[in-house]
Amino acid sequence: MKKVEKSWGAPEDLSTVAANYWSRNVRILYDSSTGRKTITAIDDFDPQLQTIHLSML
Repeated sequence: MKKVEKSWGAPEDLSTVAANYWSRNVRILYDSSTGRKTITAIDDFDPQLQTIHLSML
């Protein structure tokens, strides 16, 4: 999650399990029990984007 924040900046909405980047149409779910906030899932809401991979972040 730290690499995402470094690249994209702070999320527009943050909870203990999800970071929402509404302007990018992406929600990132993560495990907050790990120090690194390991990403567990990525939800994509952009109708033009068919697939998103972690490497794209």
